Parts: sequence; C-alpha cells; structure tokens
Amino acid sequence: MIRIKEIVRNVEDVFKNLFSKFTITTIVIFLATIVYAILVDSVVFDDIVPKYIQFSVIFGVGSFFLESITKSLNKKRIIGEFVLFIFSIILTYLLNITNDLFSIDKDMFVNYVLRFTVAYCICLATFAIYANFKKSNISFEEYVTKVCLNVIKSSIIFIVLSIGLAIIVLVFSYLILNTDEYLLNLRIEVLLLGLYYIPKLVYSFYNVKGEINNFFKFVVKTILPSLLIIAFIVIYLYIAKIILTLDVPSNQIFRIIAGLFIFGLPIWTMATYFKEDNKLYKICKNLPYLFIPFIFLQVYSIAVRIVNNGFTEARYLCVMLIIFEIIYIALYFKNKEKIANILIVFVGISTISLIVPFINMYKISFYSQFNNLKIYKEKEDLTESDKQKIQGAYYYLIYDANSEEIVNNYLNSDEIYNIINFEYDKYNEYDKEDNIKHMSVKVNDEMLNIQGYNKIYNNINSDDFFSGAKDIDAVFKNLKFTTKSGEYEFSIDLRNMVKTYIEHEDDINEYFKNNNRVIIDENRCLVITYFSINYTNKNLITYFSIDGYLLEK
Repeated sequence: MIRIKEIVRNVEDVFKNLFSKFTITTIVIFLATIVYAILVDSVVFDDIVPKYIQFSVIFGVGSFFLESITKSLNKKRIIGEFVLFIFSIILTYLLNITNDLFSIDKDMFVNYVLRFTVAYCICLATFAIYANFKKSNISFEEYVTKVCLNVIKSSIIFIVLSIGLAIIVLVFSYLILNTDEYLLNLRIEVLLLGLYYIPKLVYSFYNVKGEINNFFKFVVKTILPSLLIIAFIVIYLYIAKIILTLDVPSNQIFRIIAGLFIFGLPIWTMATYFKEDNKLYKICKNLPYLFIPFIFLQVYSIAVRIVNNGFTEARYLCVMLIIFEIIYIALYFKNKEKIANILIVFVGISTISLIVPFINMYKISFYSQFNNLKIYKEKEDLTESDKQKIQGAYYYLIYDANSEEIVNNYLNSDEIYNIINFEYDKYNEYDKEDNIKHMSVKVNDEMLNIQGYNKIYNNINSDDFFSGAKDIDAVFKNLKFTTKSGEYEFSIDLRNMVKTYIEHEDDINEYFKNNNRVIIDENRCLVITYFSINYTNKNLITYFSIDGYLLEK
C-alpha cells in the first residue's frame, strides 16, 4: 500500500514539474488527446479532427522549442507563443487548401507546404532537445544514457498499462455493456497515450537528474556493446570474404550497415559514459573509427544504383546518411567533447533534404530521372541499360501529377507506348541455364463489357521486379493492386490464374481474350487488359506487370 502511494506521489510530482516547465506544450497535448478521444466516432472526425491534430502537432512542437530555450513564463515567451499560435494556424490552413491559391498549382503548393512543415517540426524538436542538453550541464554521453533510460522506463509502463487496460475494458464491455464494440477501448488507449505516454516522453528530454539503476547499467555496459561488437565482426568477415573471393557486395549491405549505424550510435555513446578500465570500454570508444571501412561499402553500394538508375528520394537520403556518418566521425575524431553538435548537423541535413531549392531530394530525383528519360530521344541505338533507365524513369515520373504532365508534354503517345513495352534483359544476374521465358499479352479494351456493374476504376496496376526469382505462390497469393492515383487499393489471389496462363503459353493470346476476368467477391470484378511476366523453366517469377480495370456494383 505504501509502495502504491509512493508511485502515485511520484507520478504527481512528474506531472507537476512537467506542467511547470512545459505549460503550453502539455495543455496542447492534453486538449488534442481529449478532442481525438471524444470525436473519434463523430461525423466531423474525417473533416475537423485531422486539421486540429495537424495544428496541435505544429503548435505543440513550436511550444516545446520555445519552452526549452526560455527559463520561465514571461512577456517575451507569451508574445512568442502568440506568434507560434498564429503561424501554426496559417500552416494548417495551407496544408488543407481546397482551391488554387493565387493561380498557383494547388497540389504542388500543398506538397511544398507539407515538406516545409515536416522540416519545421524536425528542426524545432531537435533544437529543443539540444537546448535541454545544454541546460543539463552534463556530458552528451550521460544525457543520451539518461534520456534513453527515461524513454525505456516510460515505454515499459505504457505497454503494461495499455495491455492491462485493454483487457479490462474489453471484459467490461462484453459482460456489463453487452457489446463487443472497440470504440470504448480505442478511447481509453488514446487517453493513455496522450495523457501519460507522450507527456512522459517530452519530460524525458528535460528530467535527467535521476540515478541509473544497476540493471540498466549492466545492459548498457555489457549486453548491448557485446552484441554491437559481434555485428561489427560479422561485417568485417563479410569484407574479408569480398576481398578473398573478389565477389560483388550484396545490394542489402547498405541497409544492414545503415541500421548498424542508427542503432549503434546511441549504444556506443551510452557505453562510453561508464568509463571503466577494461577491454569492452576501450573497444566501444573506438567503434566509430572501426565503422569507417563500412562507409566505403555503403558508398559502393549506393553509387552502383545511382549510376545505373539515377537518383530517387530513397537514394538521395542514403547519400545524406553517408554524409552524416562522415561528419559524425570527423567530429568524434576532432573533439569528442563537442559531439553533441551532430544534432545541429542533423538539422542542416534535414533542411537541405526537404526544402532547400534545387538541391532537395525531390528536385534532385526529378532532374536525375528526367535526364534518364531524355536518353530515349538523344540516342538512336539504345542499349539494354538505356532501356532500363528510360523505362524506370518513366514509371517514376508518372506517379507524381506534376511530373506526369511534364512527361506527357515531352513524349507523344507512340513514344510512351514504346517505352512501356521495352523488352530488355533485366536478369543478367541469372544463370542462363535457367532459361528465362517472357510472356506478354494484351486485349482491346475499347468495348469493355460492364453489364451488371455501376462503377469502374481505371488504371488498376500491379508490377514488380525481383533481384532473385520468386515462387508463384509467394508472389501472387495476396497480390496488391492500386489505382494510378493511389485512391483505391485491394488484394487478390491470382496464383491459379497465373499458373493457367503459363500452361497456355502456346495459345495465350486466344486463351487470354476469354479468361481475363477475376471475380473478387459478389460486388467486384477485376478485368485484366495487359499481362506481362518473365519466368524460369522452374516457374519462378522474376518480373511481372498487370494492368486492368476494377468493376464494382
């Protein structure tokens, strides 16, 4: 009983201090939580609530920043909060405009506002964390360790409470209210999230005065560094294998090393806080230097993909991650005491990637892919590599409305048809004994029969290319289709149909005309108008593309 009172008193003290330090931030979180919980099943949920949540996030992050850099509530802070409040309203309005603004393309404008908002929130949140670190007057290693401890403790309590409350509410709803509705449970979980977990996470970056318990010390000093070192050893063995066998690095190596850095950085930072004269500590201290050879693997891996296929947003971010890693190691080498400045570097990289004109990830990707597309008109004899670049660039560009318009102005319908139907050897990694076959068939859809259906969704598509061959059952068991705009999607089992098509490869054109419809359920039917597939003599799939219509009653 005494223990429960101590826990309750501790929670009360935490929230008193939280409210005292982050007054406006806490109020914003509480109000957003309550509004969401109350209106989750209302008629205004899809219209008003998302806008209010957007505003709360924007204003809440701004308040967190302002309250982190100021000591107490004063006239300047009140003015700052008012400015942030007005600015947050403006941003929320611009994110949700329904009409063209000053003759500006609405979609393009809203997309840029969204990117600006994300950059704005990332920057202010990071600066707020940096300000709290500076005010703590402790080392960066200690700050990271105590913040992580706070987050882990809060997360464990949240998970336990979340599961416990879910069970209690479900039993109560079923036995007392005689209903299995999920809404009451959803509301309780939302309240727990917003009234406890999120405020505790915010407070975690400020309250770093507590002691670190022995269990967490053991995990941070011994368990996590040991696992990290083993991961390093595995990558070094892989490097040795590449050197000895002269093998080409796997495409997956970038993701593995990126994950190793993202999870490894906080681990070796925390481990070096506990300064001890042992081998494990000395190794942890040198892990950033031991990471340097991995960067060369990353550079090779991403450079090959960029050279072969150009930039995309994902590849751009990969390059930025490499730059971030290099700067981190340089800062670590020059002055470990100022390694916290890596947070400022993170702000700069995020800003460049999202919103800086001409060099953000969207512009660079567009320029790169459009240059690949231009190869179609600039070269007479196209190599297989050229065709792959051109087709990849076309599909990349048409998924954005603004880019699609540029593509349609640049290419005529015949040129687009040729690009879509390029045939080239995408599978040069395969053993030629696998005997890869290609099947492509199309029906004239000008006289589409929609009898018995009321709606039609155009441009239904599903396609994929695998770096390794896959079994038919794995690929087509639960195949997802989407409209070109992404407004509608569904999944369907096409295993039997694909197997039947392969069995009729000799007469596929005639067979396809009468067997291109798939009944999804009593209300929907998929009509396939284009089917293209590459498969081995073992019926393993390396590539497929399916286009069609969806009919709905």
